[in-house]
Amino acid sequence: MKQILLLSLLLSLTPLSAKAVEGHTIYITLPANFAQKICEDNPGRGKSIVWKGVEDKRDTAEIGLQTKSGQEVKVYADPSPAEMFGKEIQKIFKVCGVNLVKKGASEVQVDILDFQTLVQKKLVTGSNTAVSKIRFHLIRGAGQSTSVDVGFEMEAKGIRRMGFRSMEQTANDLFLKTLEQIPTSELFSLL
Repeated sequence: MKQILLLSLLLSLTPLSAKAVEGHTIYITLPANFAQKICEDNPGRGKSIVWKGVEDKRDTAEIGLQTKSGQEVKVYADPSPAEMFGKEIQKIFKVCGVNLVKKGASEVQVDILDFQTLVQKKLVTGSNTAVSKIRFHLIRGAGQSTSVDVGFEMEAKGIRRMGFRSMEQTANDLFLKTLEQIPTSELFSLL
C-alpha cells in the first residue's frame, strides 16, 4: 500500500509534458579594444547626446531555440541583449568622439527589435541563421524625431555540429557585426 501511495505521489509531481525543458544560457563577449578598432575615424568628434538607454522590444526574452534530444530548448544570452547593447553602444559613442551629457543636446534612445539565432538540423548538415535589428531614436527639441535602423543578417552552414557552442559563436559574431554598422550608419551624420 505504501508503494502505491509513493508511486502516485511521484507521478503527480512529475510533469506530464516532455516539452517542458529548462533553458540554456550562452555568453556574449567582444574582442578587447573592439570600439577603438571601429572608430578610428572619430565620426562623432565634437557632437553631444543625452543617452536615454536601451529597451528590449522583442516579443520573447530568449535569443533562439535549439533542439536537443527531440525537445526544444530556449536559449538565453548573458548578459541580456539590453545590457550588452546598452554598455557597448555607449562605449562606441564615447570612443567615436561623442560627448554624453545630461541635458542640452539631442536625446538618443535605442530599441532592440530583433536579435536571434535560428538553428536547423537536418540528417547530415545543419545551418545557423542569425538576424539583428536595432533602432536609434534621435529626439531633438520641439518633438522632432528621427529613427535610424541598424542590423545584420548572417548564415552559417556545416556538418551537423550545430550545437550550443555553434549558436554561441554565431550570437557573438552577430553582436559584433551589428555594432560594426553603427559608426558607418547615417546616425552619426544626424547627431
